[in-house]
Amino acid sequence: MDESAVVAVGVVALGVWGELEASAPLEAGALGGVEGLVEAGGGDAVVLAGGGDVVVLAGVVLASGSVYWLSPAEGPLASAATGPIASEAASTNIQIFNTPRENTLRVLQRMRMLAFSDLHRDRRRARSLAAMATDADVVIGAGDFASMHLGLNRTIDELAAISRPLLLVPGNNERASALWRAAAVLADATVLHGEGTRIGQTEFFGLGGAVPPAPFPWSWDVTEEQAAAKLTRCPEGAVLIVHSPPKGHLDVAFGRHLGSVSILQAILAKRPSLVICGHIHQCWGQESRVGDSRVVNVGPDGRYLEV
Repeated sequence: MDESAVVAVGVVALGVWGELEASAPLEAGALGGVEGLVEAGGGDAVVLAGGGDVVVLAGVVLASGSVYWLSPAEGPLASAATGPIASEAASTNIQIFNTPRENTLRVLQRMRMLAFSDLHRDRRRARSLAAMATDADVVIGAGDFASMHLGLNRTIDELAAISRPLLLVPGNNERASALWRAAAVLADATVLHGEGTRIGQTEFFGLGGAVPPAPFPWSWDVTEEQAAAKLTRCPEGAVLIVHSPPKGHLDVAFGRHLGSVSILQAILAKRPSLVICGHIHQCWGQESRVGDSRVVNVGPDGRYLEV
């Protein structure tokens, strides 16, 4: 380490995002010289460096549980600098990298999600999920809020207390159009069916309905061909939210694999960072992997997941 380097210690404030430049040498203990970083008081420290060619990395945990850290935006050190740091003792897990001072520094977010599926009119569970949402950055509902198209509005109303961005896909117990109408009462909800959205630096894509069609006259279904066409629009590496699981993964009920071939093929082609599904009640809480993609059948009790 260059003896001329000086280190500054500060705290990342909630909501800081984007590219930050070390525009001037930093004095020990100072917060100046890095636009966008402000003193938030308490918490774990993020350690920055200026006055030479040193960049220091340390993790920060916010109240929501999100982990933030600082890394070089470009160059060979970028991959080495973007791993999780032990949040319990961020200030004692400092990694020092020699990198040109001109490099832009980027604050990256480890997004914490609360994901659930298959509430089926269970308003008590919906209220519990709304309380759990305070510990998440994003809340995801993977379909079947209603039961045979009944009780959708009352179930959605219980989610109105959620103050986080809420992403919903329709199940086969409610139509996409009905979910769009019901979700209009929510402050920050987006319904995804063959569509995507971005929150911060994370892309999401959703597909609802039973794929392949379920053997029930009331089921809202999507054929394998329709699903394949919609899934072509999924960005590579996105978080994929589907009501139905992929074929052969988290899809066994009554001794049969009931998952979707088109969803499996899309996962192999698009390599989502995470796949969230539901639909098959017998597999609630179970996990699998398709290639490098983690697949989770979340169920109605909710799961905290990170990307």
